[in-house]
Amino acid sequence: MGARVIEADEALRIGLATRVFGAADLERETMAFAHRLCELSQFTIRATKAVIRDILDGAVAETEASQRLFEEQFQSADYIEGRNAFLEKRAPNFAGRRA
Repeated sequence: MGARVIEADEALRIGLATRVFGAADLERETMAFAHRLCELSQFTIRATKAVIRDILDGAVAETEASQRLFEEQFQSADYIEGRNAFLEKRAPNFAGRRA
């Protein structure tokens, strides 16, 4: 908000960035991160984006839509896969459940 350019090392130090890479590694690391996101529960990613959108739109309390997402998650295939993977002490396979 102060219109000051923040260098990468400072962004990392203050928590604005979680990782910093050199130009030679940027594309590879970005693709690796994108692939990791694809392995996660897409239901959860969509729900998180929706809640963030609500907050950015001014919501200060739970919305009807966010409450519905919270309730739906416990019936989702991703929740069931995540729970089973935890109980079976294995990594979840959310991507393998996509049609």
